[in-house]
Amino acid sequence: MDRLALSLERLLPHLALEDLAVTGGVALELHVPGSRTEVADLDLVARRMDAVATTVAREFLISHHHAPGRGVPKAMLQLVDPVSRMRVDVFPDLAGVVKRAGWVRMQRWVLPVVRAEDLLAHKLQTLRKASATRPEDPKHWHDARRLALHLGEELPDLELYLAPSVYGTAPMPCERCQRSTDATRPLAPREAIFTLLGYI
Repeated sequence: MDRLALSLERLLPHLALEDLAVTGGVALELHVPGSRTEVADLDLVARRMDAVATTVAREFLISHHHAPGRGVPKAMLQLVDPVSRMRVDVFPDLAGVVKRAGWVRMQRWVLPVVRAEDLLAHKLQTLRKASATRPEDPKHWHDARRLALHLGEELPDLELYLAPSVYGTAPMPCERCQRSTDATRPLAPREAIFTLLGYI
């Protein structure tokens, strides 16, 4: 949480919070404390991707920037904080969850956080889309169980395809980033990202 607080201190000046919401593991921990033993990254959903100002490149390294277009089905922005070594992933709000987000106090900040109900819906959607050839990380199933218990809901019967996520170790170029070249969001060298995170 100290790493997260340090990263937030540096990140918040570049965010339009009214168009963003915290999701993922941090949101889960805020709803169901004790769900995470450590915070590996910060996930955000955005009503508009420019809710993260281009000035963020002054403080953070840009690991990925995907702009929708040919060969790029959806937007995505991935940042790496060189000070806290925290990864920040920003995804488009395809399910309209930002407008339903609640404001939650975390240390000295009050942040918009995706509702537990919407987190559970996303986890179930992720598990339903998994297959033998494209399994999902077991964390999604464990998270769904925690959320369902927290909400007093029963989980539906699901055919589970689970396998731990494996991150890349070779600093290969990202084709979607190459198709989304933007001088205002310059990509950091892949080697620099690997040095900070230990993966790509």
